[in-house]
Amino acid sequence: FGFVGLLVAVPVAAALGVVTRFAIERYKASQLYRGLEGRDIK
Repeated sequence: FGFVGLLVAVPVAAALGVVTRFAIERYKASQLYRGLEGRDIK
């Protein structure tokens, strides 16, 4: 696709990187990742 493909691919790759980092951050903060040991005991 040449130059137009480059103009599309660079922002798409950047957006995917941002979404991936956000998803990993949310997963690591989740109960699923922390398991039973990360629960607050009240």
